[in-house]
Amino acid sequence: MEARIEMHLETRRDVRFQVDGPGFSMMRGETIHTENSLKYTPRDARVLLRAGGWSPIAEWTDPNELFSVILAKEGATQSGP
Repeated sequence: MEARIEMHLETRRDVRFQVDGPGFSMMRGETIHTENSLKYTPRDARVLLRAGGWSPIAEWTDPNELFSVILAKEGATQSGP
């Protein structure tokens, strides 16, 4: 199963702004795509970490187990959560 959150910001009014020099403008109602966030089960996250050469060593989650943070160290081993 793949789960993804895509974030867009929408302007409430016309805006002009600068980012590192160049100027930009957006009209009211225009959107800008700011983020893609892929969601994984705790098991899948650990598998991906190990595949990338990391070793999960601790994990914390919210009471409903909807979100988690995994502490990992460089170097794959079989120990950890």
